[in-house]
Amino acid sequence: MIGYMLQQSMQEALREAGLDRPVATVLTQTLVDGDDPAFTNPPEKPIGPFYTAMQARRLESEKGWRMVRIPGQGSRRVVPSPRPVALVEERAIVCLFSAGTIVIAAGGGGVPVVADGGGTSGGASRRSWTRTSPRPSLPGSSAPKTS
Repeated sequence: MIGYMLQQSMQEALREAGLDRPVATVLTQTLVDGDDPAFTNPPEKPIGPFYTAMQARRLESEKGWRMVRIPGQGSRRVVPSPRPVALVEERAIVCLFSAGTIVIAAGGGGVPVVADGGGTSGGASRRSWTRTSPRPSLPGSSAPKTS
């Protein structure tokens, strides 16, 4: 949703400036290591909206979410925050950018995914933070450039 709002604002600003430039938002999957220590430690990264204490208790019970109370604001879901390895959509983003498109991607770090044995990815948010099985890289993915 944030990508959509950024794209709408960028398109409006470009239009007002008389510039004809395409803008695209890419829902980005961020490859993470299934053995990342973030999965063995209690989750710490708050995500999503604030909930009342009653709503938080219900979500913990019904969905198994871990919630943290933030004084004066309510409760939020917390999830593991593993270190990013690569962007699954890297090639698509590069193609769009090379064609002159303004690309909005990796909002909030992207959706974390781990590679399974078949080279496909699965959502890391469904992983238990106690899981320690090794996970290979996705075919065609590369580590982020450091320079």
